[in-house]
Amino acid sequence: MGGEGRLGCGRDGLSEDDVTNMPAGDAVGMEHAGMYELEAVTVACAGSCAPVNAFGLIISPCDVGARNTELAEITQVDGSLQVDLEDVLWASRLEGGVWNDGSFEVGGIKTELGGQIRFIAHSTGVLSGGTWTSDLELRSVGTIDDQSRDCTATVEVTGTRL
Repeated sequence: MGGEGRLGCGRDGLSEDDVTNMPAGDAVGMEHAGMYELEAVTVACAGSCAPVNAFGLIISPCDVGARNTELAEITQVDGSLQVDLEDVLWASRLEGGVWNDGSFEVGGIKTELGGQIRFIAHSTGVLSGGTWTSDLELRSVGTIDDQSRDCTATVEVTGTRL
């Protein structure tokens, strides 16, 4: 597999099925484990991405050019990869696989507001020499105060092990 991804062309948006039970890769060891500081830059938005009013707060699901710095703890057990994110609205854990060449694929689901909003995240990239480079697809879908949203953000993520 080596980073080519499980998702096919022509699909109708990222789904929960796309990011659950992701396979382990063929890597051996714990070479990529550790705490990473990641910078995420939103490069594109698609779908219904207008800001919504949620309980008196204006929430924008996607802003091109937005930069966020996040801490991520990477746990690697051979080909299994787990990414735990601190203080991130859209996900707290991504799981999947890492391959011998350092390529990886992880995904996860998080709900907010009692399940009114679902965040579905899928990332493919490369871990090499303590650096992280990936593309992240992040879909937020649901209804808040009778305002529907189905927005997909494309995010470029880079980082280094601390």
